[in-house]
Amino acid sequence: MKRSMKIVWTVIGVIFGVGLILTAIGYTMGASKHIVLNTTGVHAIKGDTKVISDQQQLEKFTSISIDTRSASVKLEPSDHYGIETHYQDNNETITWEIKDGCLTVQQSENYLGLNWDFSFINAGAPYYWGEVTIYYPSDANFQITTVVSGGNITIAGLKTDGLTLEGDSATFDLQDVTTTQWENKLDTSDISANHVTTTKLVHITNNGDTSFSNCMFEMIEGSIEDGNLDMVSCQTKGMQIINHYGDMDLTGDFQGITSLNAVEGDVTLHPTMDSSSYGYQLESAEGCVEINGIEQPQSISQNMSSQNQIRATVEYGDISIAVSSH
Repeated sequence: MKRSMKIVWTVIGVIFGVGLILTAIGYTMGASKHIVLNTTGVHAIKGDTKVISDQQQLEKFTSISIDTRSASVKLEPSDHYGIETHYQDNNETITWEIKDGCLTVQQSENYLGLNWDFSFINAGAPYYWGEVTIYYPSDANFQITTVVSGGNITIAGLKTDGLTLEGDSATFDLQDVTTTQWENKLDTSDISANHVTTTKLVHITNNGDTSFSNCMFEMIEGSIEDGNLDMVSCQTKGMQIINHYGDMDLTGDFQGITSLNAVEGDVTLHPTMDSSSYGYQLESAEGCVEINGIEQPQSISQNMSSQNQIRATVEYGDISIAVSSH
């Protein structure tokens, strides 16, 4: 090993060891489970650190832009426009402003550069990452809504022309949302949506599970690197999904062309329309193919002149189609 690399690993080992010692000392002295080492020194974040809170009623805004590193975010209908923020002193500051009709909320670090967090698991009070709640009238319609976050995000009763969600180690929960264009760019993040209506969804996720229920999509284009896709009681008029590693289990009214491709994982569909409404093009290189409980050849194509088609291709996994016969 080169001398320079030995020095680097020695420094890393010393810092890690010091972090563990400091964390243990802080824990025994009743501090929080977090000790932060940054450019200003070593800081033991205590559980009783002051929480800075702000709640204000706002003037009307027509767009929303949120970028939080770790704070939880809530967008919820109310009888007014407003904002409520909470964050722990000595943690990451949450600021906001309204400019040109857009409400912008940001969470920024108090310390720049080196910022390492040494954690010690205990049963004490949880570390407080902060909270942001945005209020708006139930009949408000926003031009653009963007949320970039590494925390827990809940969105309810939102109407917007464009919705963009970006997450890194985040969780998203949507309820009763109406949007024309919807785009997700997620990394190590889970998302669930119930009663969402959109003209077009572009769904890209690197690692995480996706769950849709009672949703209406004109068109879905999706790319999932690693994660499961579940759809319950949904309606689509066109769908194209590539899932590299994960299962797809879909139930609903699937019209137009439904195209599902998987490298490794099972594909299960329960279309609610009559079986005579569909054409099939199914292929599993290393798995079984079933239609209504009857095993088929590993590659089958039939009735492809139909307006509604199910096309599924899997390299390692099974394909199962159970269509209503009424």
